[in-house]
Amino acid sequence: MYLGPVKRYENLHWVAWHPHQRLWNSRLVRALKMIPVLGRILAGVVVWVDSLILAAQVVARRGRSLGWTAILRQPRMPARALYVDCGTHREGLQVRLVADWFSDKLAMRTIAYEASPDYYESAAQNLANVPNVDLRQEALVGPDYSDSTVRLFEFGGDGKADSLFSERSALKGHTGFSDVPAVRLSAALEATEPDEPVLLRMNIEGAELYVIEDLVAAGMADRIGGYYGMWDDLSKIDPARDADFRQLLRRADIHPIAFNDRDLSHPLRVWAVRYDMTTSLAATPRA
Repeated sequence: MYLGPVKRYENLHWVAWHPHQRLWNSRLVRALKMIPVLGRILAGVVVWVDSLILAAQVVARRGRSLGWTAILRQPRMPARALYVDCGTHREGLQVRLVADWFSDKLAMRTIAYEASPDYYESAAQNLANVPNVDLRQEALVGPDYSDSTVRLFEFGGDGKADSLFSERSALKGHTGFSDVPAVRLSAALEATEPDEPVLLRMNIEGAELYVIEDLVAAGMADRIGGYYGMWDDLSKIDPARDADFRQLLRRADIHPIAFNDRDLSHPLRVWAVRYDMTTSLAATPRA
């Protein structure tokens, strides 16, 4: 898959507010930690302030979606829902957490995608005791991709940065790859009941672009009640193409809520994700 030349340049204003990472961004935190004595304290303040902004965002969303009187009460849940997790990785932490949150409130089932053969096997073992999980060793591609397999380039380390973008691995000097099954998410959603509420989390190293292009082209972007994840990897590979991706998100009125491994160690952020998912499920129109 040829993705065009790599275009890397520094967007210095992203240090103050990254379009994907927001205030809590890696450049700002690294810069603050270089300050003697107070650096780590200031970095912690940044994380706390960004978490407060996230919490305010999800509370405001519930007020707009369900009415301001719904902010302090538990909304009525649907009878069933589908959680789609793209980039489950080895541990499947988010899959397990979402199941814990909602399995006693509704019939929640999960479709989880992990393209890496090695990490698919680990995820299958780690999620074996989580009910109603359909784990698939497949890579998600865009609407114009027609081959049955796609090349997954290895990034090294723990496998969490394996990518469909060869440039991602080339930046670290890695040359390994695997050819893995290629599917479109829209095809999977077509096989579900149209009135089933859907939550979608993605952490797939830039391929979020392909999934959104696929959903928009298929007219299925509105099937998703809530979008989650930190979709910043394309900005590290090709900032110009990332700018086009962000325009696509704005046109489709898609505003993802951060939900990656880094969020799991901050209780306020975990609360915000759960609160927003509850809002998304309650706001889904019922047949």
